[in-house]
This record gives sequence, structure tokens and C-alpha cells, in this order.
Amino acid sequence: DEEDYELIDGREVQLAAASIPHLRVQGNLFYKIRAYLQGKKCEVFSEAKVVFDDKNWLQPDILVICDKDKIKDNYIDGAPDFIAEILSLSTQARDYGEKKDIYEKTITDCVPRVITAQDVGIGV
Repeated sequence: DEEDYELIDGREVQLAAASIPHLRVQGNLFYKIRAYLQGKKCEVFSEAKVVFDDKNWLQPDILVICDKDKIKDNYIDGAPDFIAEILSLSTQARDYGEKKDIYEKTITDCVPRVITAQDVGIGV
């Protein structure tokens, strides 16, 4: 099933189920961003599939799209304008490593990074 993995450099990487603390942080951040974007041209999504290229498609925890042409029925076609990943002990290495590298290569406009850690003890 497409929704159970991401594609990183052509390699399938299994997605882990989100924990309740992760979902709380994600929901609160989504709500804040959605409220901020009210009446603006950009739209916020949670865990939408983003196709960066034929070897890389990911599901960021939260993303913002300002170009409506990128929004397809089942995925986002191209780099978002903003991405937030909620870090946990089980995902921080991939989020800070391979995924961050893909984001930095494909997001052409530099935007401030938001790094949110859900577990106590993660150095941010």
C-alpha cells in the first residue's frame, strides 16, 4: 500500500505509526498554521504524499502549499513552500538526515525551519 512507506532515493522506507504524543503535537501545530493562513492563498496539509521526483516521495507531518497547481487528487506534485516534521526518537535520524537533505535540495526558497520534538530528551 502506497500510504505505508515513503520512497527515498528509489528505496521503499516503511512508515511507523504515529504515537499519541506525536499526533497531539501535529494536531496543535496544524491548527495554529491553519488559523494563520486563514484568508491567505496558501493551504496547510497533514501527511499528504509529496512527489519530489521519480525517486523521492515523502509524507511530511505538516506542509504548506501556496501554488494550487501542485495540488492533485492524491498527492502534491513538487516541493511544498513549508514543511514541519515532528521528531521522535524512532524517526529523528531519518528526519534530520535523508529527508532533510531531500527537502533542502528541492525547496528553492529558503524558509525558516520548524523543528518540533515530541519526546523528552531529544536535542533540538
